[in-house]
Amino acid sequence: MSTNTTSENPASTNPMQACLDIFTAPSIAFNNVKGKKGWAWLPFFLVISVTAGVFVHYFSVVDINWFQEQSIEQTAALTGMSYEEIKDASPQADASSAMLQSVISVILALIVMNLLSAVYYLLATKITAKNDFSFKDWVAFSWWTTLPTILSSFVSILVIFFATNNNISMNDLQPTSLNSLIFSVEQSSAWYTLLETITLFNLWIIAIASIGLKVWLNINTKKAVILAVIPSVVLYGLWVLYIAI
Repeated sequence: MSTNTTSENPASTNPMQACLDIFTAPSIAFNNVKGKKGWAWLPFFLVISVTAGVFVHYFSVVDINWFQEQSIEQTAALTGMSYEEIKDASPQADASSAMLQSVISVILALIVMNLLSAVYYLLATKITAKNDFSFKDWVAFSWWTTLPTILSSFVSILVIFFATNNNISMNDLQPTSLNSLIFSVEQSSAWYTLLETITLFNLWIIAIASIGLKVWLNINTKKAVILAVIPSVVLYGLWVLYIAI
């Protein structure tokens, strides 16, 4: 099942090198991190800290009163409640509280997402490809695949840096979303959140996961791609169905 490291397939000597290899030579990276569970703590901390850092920086720059007004308008459009009802029920705008809530939410979301991914990989690969990888192995695998999130976070920071004023929508932080690149639907649309959620970096993560699955399981490219894309197809498929009905 394993692929021997040769002179043409140089071993990553440390977890930082492995993180860089994920972007430049993912096949080599996944071959070298296989079995090195302790190394996965680095992508975990990098993804968590950089992503959280975006929100810390965002709320230190954004006009919090404008941000709250935008949030109320978006909630009203999505729920059908009146602007006044939501505003009366909303607490006073506070950048520190909003930042803390956002940081905690994104950290929990990342952890839960990767744990669910690990469960999926454990079950799906036991059925489709014989292997001895444990749940912990797949947790580590999931964090390696999410490394493009770091670059996505840097793009968000650049958006904040080059903004002409401090009225920056949180959705502006995702310039590579399908909505930003192609559809440009309004916030009042039921499709808005879905199209803002799907970004080019999501596709990159799927591509890296397929490469990793191919290397770890010694399967063909087609099978690896199918295994990597199934969770997204199911998630977004159900989301589309929910909106359509």
